Amino acid sequence: HKNRIIQTISLLVFISFNLLHLARPDIQLIYSHTGLFAMGIITCLLYLKRVNFFQFMLVFILGLVATWMCKTPEVAIFGLFTALTIYFIRFQSKITDFFGKISYSVYLTHTLVGHNLLFLALKIWKWNMPNHLLLLITFAATVLFATLYWWLVEAPSKKLSSKIIIAKGK
Repeated sequence: HKNRIIQTISLLVFISFNLLHLARPDIQLIYSHTGLFAMGIITCLLYLKRVNFFQFMLVFILGLVATWMCKTPEVAIFGLFTALTIYFIRFQSKITDFFGKISYSVYLTHTLVGHNLLFLALKIWKWNMPNHLLLLITFAATVLFATLYWWLVEAPSKKLSSKIIIAKGK
């Protein structure tokens, strides 16, 4: 929304969904991550100069606190450093362009691939290997699957959606 008050209130309400996670931690839905999402959204809005510094600090700090309380301090700190990196560091290469291109596909599929591969490796296949090697294999499988997903689903969907013409209202 273009109205900064509505933006701020919406993001604060969004963060408040973390309270649902505090009340019912057994239910893992999107609201257990709303503090992190709000931190990312407000960082993007600051970068685009669509919020002022006060709005940014208010939403960001409350998102950080909600994440700290509802997830772990490590997740909150990781979110903090991720936001700072996104806002302050400008670096472009073929590798960053590639990961930027497949990032939404990674977001959509990482749990499906990563959790299931870890479950299979540890519980079914009983792989006995160092954790860092298992993490590397899981990361590679996730990137490979996300790349295929981008190529087979996301890119064709974007191309198809660009052909849709939306009529202006009267």
